[in-house]
Amino acid sequence: MERWSKASPRSVAQWAAGLKVEQGRGEILSQAVLLWANTDLESAIVFAKSEESDIARSALLLGLAHESLQYDARRGLELAAELSPSVDRDEFLEKGAMEWALTGADQVVAWVKQISDLALRDRLLASAAIGMAESQS
Repeated sequence: MERWSKASPRSVAQWAAGLKVEQGRGEILSQAVLLWANTDLESAIVFAKSEESDIARSALLLGLAHESLQYDARRGLELAAELSPSVDRDEFLEKGAMEWALTGADQVVAWVKQISDLALRDRLLASAAIGMAESQS
């Protein structure tokens, strides 16, 4: 399975989508989609968005947002911001805003100011401020 996942994560993801939950569907699907993202992030996102289960779709997209954050903070945050509000999503956004502020303070502040949820916007601005302060020390 590991060799197949590395050689063709798209095929594994498509195969895993047909499994039942008790067959390990979620874990296999998540691993395959994350491996796929390493070679073609946008296709992995399109695939994850096509997942029928809201819970599985959110988990896949949040995993892809985490993966994206490592090399494209804006894309990672944008992807997470599209998800329905949840503790996991909001914690990720706060962490992501803080990390992005370490290298792109002006960009993260401009992005955060576009968030319509005022309470979330305030938390993200606070997180960005912490990241900016850490980058100064």
